[in-house]
Amino acid sequence: MRWARLVRPCASPVDRAGLCALTVRSGRSGLLADGSATHGAVVIAQTVLVLLLAHPMVTVSGTASCPDPAEIAERLGRLLPDAAEGTSPDRAVLSTDGATIKIELRRDDGGLLGKRHLSASASCRDLAAAVAAVIAAWEAEFRPALVPSPEFNRQSAPIHLLPPPRLPPPHSPSPRQEPPPAPPSPELPPPPPPHPLPPPALPSLRPSAVFDLGAGAGLSWASSLAPTLALQGTGSPAGWRWGLRAALQVDWLRTSPLGLGNARWTRAEFQAGPRFRAGGGRLRIDLHAEALLAAAVAAGSGYPNDLSDFGTDLGVGAGVRALLCGRRHAFWLEIAGSGWPHRTTLRIEGIPSVGYELPALHIGVILGASLGRFR
Repeated sequence: MRWARLVRPCASPVDRAGLCALTVRSGRSGLLADGSATHGAVVIAQTVLVLLLAHPMVTVSGTASCPDPAEIAERLGRLLPDAAEGTSPDRAVLSTDGATIKIELRRDDGGLLGKRHLSASASCRDLAAAVAAVIAAWEAEFRPALVPSPEFNRQSAPIHLLPPPRLPPPHSPSPRQEPPPAPPSPELPPPPPPHPLPPPALPSLRPSAVFDLGAGAGLSWASSLAPTLALQGTGSPAGWRWGLRAALQVDWLRTSPLGLGNARWTRAEFQAGPRFRAGGGRLRIDLHAEALLAAAVAAGSGYPNDLSDFGTDLGVGAGVRALLCGRRHAFWLEIAGSGWPHRTTLRIEGIPSVGYELPALHIGVILGASLGRFR
């Protein structure tokens, strides 16, 4: 029956009023009528009757779309009973505050009953379950006479009352003596009142760390332009702006004139240092500084006997990276520079007077993408 989703499940108070049985019978007649006008009138009448009979204890509204206020209201309908006739429902208001969901529970006259923030890093379905559990726990605390639904108490330990003591059986009378009068039955004390049930435990929605690993490509300048490739990753505890960054960057071979031939050279850099992340929402800015360890590789070209060699070099660097973040991915643009205080010179074997000094300054612009946890 496609229109059966317009009414509440049979376990609701509407079922106790007889509406569920009416829904099943009307659904069969509607199928026989094959979409007649009578079928449409029955569906509209049932929907209006459900809206008139439903009297929720809490109404949910707000600007947040994840979680959906309608899904939270549906979960509260399963956790809490309907409000008594003539009682004004409380109002739950949801709003988005950065990377958190703000929950406020107020009376009908506007008085504040409770306020809480939840991290928005979980799925919309899990957020709806957590928000509904928080509101239901508040209602159970502020309404001592509230009798929670079985689903609200499903994870709570049941209360076992002690059975009444068994009375000893009366003695059989002697054949020559009259039986003694039976003693009066002792009055059993009333059972103790049940203790209030604790609210269900809320799931932890906040991640323990944020991290990302990505790759990019761009251009670098060090006496001439050349393509460059980079791999980099960052990480920090959740909620911290300071973290660590490590990267590997390699430029394409550059060609520089040296004597009667040319020298082809490059530096492969390993970078490691602190990172500071600013901003919120989808746009983040990373500022980083690092120590550099490079492998300088050079090879001759155009000489009678071409040789190659490599060495190590130490330097320092810094840069800025702008990220456009989703929940599990980000696109970024980085501008970074590095300096090499130690002079590295390429020379022709046997001709020490001819040499080429590698540039001490290196600047790169890289566009890339990363995967990880950003919120």
